[in-house]
Amino acid sequence: MSRTRHTRGNRLATAGIAATTATLLAAVLSPAAHAQDRPTRATALQNAASALLDHATALGLTSAESTAVRDVIVDKDGTQHVRYDRTYHRLPVLGGDFVVHLTPNGGYRGADRATRGTISLPSITPKLSAPKAADLAVHALRAANLGETLKSVKAEPELVVDALHGTPRLAWRTNAAGLDSLGNPVARTVLTDARTGAQIDAWDSIETATG
Repeated sequence: MSRTRHTRGNRLATAGIAATTATLLAAVLSPAAHAQDRPTRATALQNAASALLDHATALGLTSAESTAVRDVIVDKDGTQHVRYDRTYHRLPVLGGDFVVHLTPNGGYRGADRATRGTISLPSITPKLSAPKAADLAVHALRAANLGETLKSVKAEPELVVDALHGTPRLAWRTNAAGLDSLGNPVARTVLTDARTGAQIDAWDSIETATG
């Protein structure tokens, strides 16, 4: 009788160890399985491309516009977020970027847009020339650094569509840069109306910090 009980006890113990081992293996392998189930970057891009086709009107996209992927994020639960930049007749659109949000299975959840204005320009030919836009930007840079004698000043204008400041319009985005009297770099980005020459906005392109 004791030998039978001993054998039965060994079998129960072995079964218990096997069950415990299986539980531990399941716990260890489960995260890996979830990781394998998560959509890849390529899958997110495919899903987002399908969403663009199906929801172009809601996103304000027309035949004159194109998109370029800026960033892709896939959350732990598989939710996907794809950020796009937008161009209008190949011109960069300031404020045209948007993010497409997708469910874990790739379904369209919605989108966040920097601006919602429809882009429709009568022309993409500027009345203000590039050299004139450069001159205005250099003047803005000098005005922002009064009292300094700037050297090696250069300006590079780029034609863009400004959708950040009200109704979309053609504009010059000009990066003006130079050196101050101590040889430190200074820079300013100037946004100029390409039709009237009026300054739309301007900001420093170089930030400094201490510490």
